[in-house]
Amino acid sequence: MTETAHRETAAPVVRTVHVKCAPGSAFALFTGRITDWWPLQRFGLFEGETLGVWFEGERLVERSRSGEEGVWAEVLEWSPGSKLVLSWHPGTPAADATVVEVEFLADDDGTRVVLTHHGWEKLGELAAEARGSYAQGWLSVLEGYGVLVGREA
Repeated sequence: MTETAHRETAAPVVRTVHVKCAPGSAFALFTGRITDWWPLQRFGLFEGETLGVWFEGERLVERSRSGEEGVWAEVLEWSPGSKLVLSWHPGTPAADATVVEVEFLADDDGTRVVLTHHGWEKLGELAAEARGSYAQGWLSVLEGYGVLVGREA
């Protein structure tokens, strides 16, 4: 792999959505209502059997209708209204985790939510494929969040 290709593979994925509510509300809806806005039919571990996904203590967990559990992440930082940092590994071993940081930044008419996903180099030869998949996936994930906040604001 060339140095340029390696830099592109390792570059963080950054996605932003603007919501018309205060940072505290934006954070609360992001964390407390994640099962309501996450597109589980496309990005869930249990396909049509998913019951939902919730923060439970220091973990983000998906549960199936039959009681199976899939850990998506561990919470590294929880700063309501400001920042959420996750060790991200949905359905894979924690040793393969990347990092997802979500910042909630007040602006003139609401909150700019900035999601940064990095740590791709941990995935070795799978890094480019994973990064490309998440680069697209985060667009629809944040779109669902924006829709929910638009209804709730």
